Order: sequence, then C-alpha cells, then structure tokens
Amino acid sequence: MADIYLCGHGSWDTIGTNDPLVVLPAKTSISFYTPVGRYLDPGNAYATMTGDTTGGGFVLPVDHEVKEYKMCTNLTLKPLVPGTDTTHIAVFDRAQNLGKQIHRVNRVTRLRELLPLLKGNHLHWMACRPRLNDSSVDEGGFNDDYIPQFGMLGGIPDHLRNR
Repeated sequence: MADIYLCGHGSWDTIGTNDPLVVLPAKTSISFYTPVGRYLDPGNAYATMTGDTTGGGFVLPVDHEVKEYKMCTNLTLKPLVPGTDTTHIAVFDRAQNLGKQIHRVNRVTRLRELLPLLKGNHLHWMACRPRLNDSSVDEGGFNDDYIPQFGMLGGIPDHLRNR
C-alpha cells in the first residue's frame, strides 16, 4: 500500500449533487488533516508531507481517517493554475522531488472518480475542504489561526498567531 498525496484546491460541493458521500474500496484508506470547512495552508501541507518545518509550516496530525468500505465525503479536487498558484505548485514539486507520490488533477475531479484509479493505497488529502464551492470561508476559518495542539485562537502564543 503506497502513500499517495492528493494535491490541489479542494472543497466539498454538495449543492446540485446526488452523491455527497462515497464508499472507499477494499484496501483503500484516506487521511484528512483539517476538518471539513477549513483551509489547508501550503506550508502546513509541505511540513505534513515531509516533516520539514524549516519553512514555517506545522506538521498537522491526522484529523480523521476513513478506512476501506466506510463512507467518506465525496470531495472535489481542483487543478492548480500555473502563474496563479506558484506557491502551491512549488510546495508540491519540492515534496515530489523528495520522493513523495503526488497526484494532481488537470480538471475538476470528484473523489468518486479518483478512487478506482488509486484504490489499494493510503491516500492523503493535501487540499482545502471548504464547503459549498468555497462559499463557507467563515465556517472553519483559516490555518493561520489553527494549530491543532492549541485549538483555534485560544491559547496560541502571540508569536505564533501571524505565521
């Protein structure tokens, strides 16, 4: 079972769909590092994939993991745009150069479409998870106020607030 990192822009778009959830195939699991409604900062994604925190990101613990035959949110993975998403692209390229198996998409793709191609592996969702096509930006907040060991805002030392 290989570790495959699903990288790009992500969201959980449920309006107008009849498949908000999907069942994972045999021998397949997926880890999520932020709750639904939260954004994933590229620095935190890189630190989480590589363990390297020298760039200022935090290694995020697994928020939750879904195992084979269990229901999972049918998330949407969106492509990164050259010229616009240069920071994201650089982060994922650096991780790939370190031997991480990075999977990016070149069109908007639902998790249901990716699972048959990537079944039998442990997947890592390295993308945001806002709801409703990015319209829920205030639902979960941003990762600059989210450090798992401290929670949101409360207890974060001032020197860590503006990372």
